[in-house]
Amino acid sequence: MYQIAPPEPFWLDFAEGVRVRFRPVSRTSVRAARRAVRETFLGVEDDARESTEVMESAGSDFAASLIARGIIEFEGIAGPDGEALQATPEGIECFLSDPVLMDWADEVYVGPYVEKEAEKNGYALSRNGTSAGAIAGKPSAKTARPSAKSAPTKSTPPKQKPVRSHGTSSKPAAAKSGPRSAGRSGSTSKRS
Repeated sequence: MYQIAPPEPFWLDFAEGVRVRFRPVSRTSVRAARRAVRETFLGVEDDARESTEVMESAGSDFAASLIARGIIEFEGIAGPDGEALQATPEGIECFLSDPVLMDWADEVYVGPYVEKEAEKNGYALSRNGTSAGAIAGKPSAKTARPSAKSAPTKSTPPKQKPVRSHGTSSKPAAAKSGPRSAGRSGSTSKRS
């Protein structure tokens, strides 16, 4: 029987002495992040929705929502006042306002989730191909045989059709009856 283990929170190290404990990305977190993206698009003109600025804002809102819902605690991060930052709503907001911490969390926490989702949607790295996701040391195909002789590159005259001789001619065949035809077929007599 296959038993699904409950997902466990995990630590990610930012720098020496600085780390953040996250809970795994949940479906609830993803729904909340999608709502944040939807709110980004509210009030935006249809023709401006695909602008770089709006798309970047939507991506940042998605990541910030997932990160905010995923943070459980911090170690080694001080707030603007120099005091240790706690994982309170205010502390998480302070964490997200720092571009270096936000980019790091986006890369190490949100990035793997997004890659996993892309794999489920048919964008997976090739397990047997030449992409970065291919299994190292496992060839994807057998070694090819040596190639055949190359075709000539300059023009060559067409081949002449061989003359076929099937024993047929345009003359009518002689009748094979009587001693005359029987004697000719197998004898080698000399004529004088």
